[in-house]
Amino acid sequence: MWTYTIGVVAAMLPERWRAARFGELGVDWPRATAISALAEGFVAAALLVVWYSAFVTKYGGVIARAGGEDYSGFVALGVLALHPLTWVICYFGCEGAVRFLAAVATGESYGTLPLALVAWGMERGERKRRGQPVGDEVTIRTSEYDLQVASCRAKQHWRYPLTICYQEKFYQVMSGEVLRQGLRPYVYFLRRLPANEIIKGLEQYNPASAVDEATPGFFETVRSEVKRHGGQGR
Repeated sequence: MWTYTIGVVAAMLPERWRAARFGELGVDWPRATAISALAEGFVAAALLVVWYSAFVTKYGGVIARAGGEDYSGFVALGVLALHPLTWVICYFGCEGAVRFLAAVATGESYGTLPLALVAWGMERGERKRRGQPVGDEVTIRTSEYDLQVASCRAKQHWRYPLTICYQEKFYQVMSGEVLRQGLRPYVYFLRRLPANEIIKGLEQYNPASAVDEATPGFFETVRSEVKRHGGQGR
């Protein structure tokens, strides 16, 4: 039930926000994202029709008098296409299509890019308030999992079925981004990779990687987010 109600709306949020607020609801995020993306695309298409009607009603006569009867249609379409609001509406329509394809084809669950950038800005501010990054805290054999990793930074790509290699042993990411207080607010839970399971994605894990990595700039973050969204649509 949550997948088709709260999940559809929450699918617009960045993954770390969903995990913190709706992680215990058992939402099928790929399915919720597919429905959310379809709704986003339909709303964008409807808004484009409404915006076109309002634009023609308000400016059609002015453009016709300025451009003449023969070219008024082409001039009106050109002016409409260059309007910033048209670009915004078209962006969300294209984003909805990309999010839908990613959810259906690969099972990825992406939120909307503007909110992802807001989350990045908030996380960057939190890192500045906490000070310099610190290495991950690794706990072996917790009560429910074989490995627990607490990090000062979000590991956005740490999602099932990613496998990491730590101390020459293989662990599979089961769940993560359970926010808590302290220097390492992002907590991830992993299990030993079963002997009969195929590795799907492998990463060499270094607990000190958060200290070694440079903090990306704003434009680098925008570029990576656009690339990540757009790459799934191809």
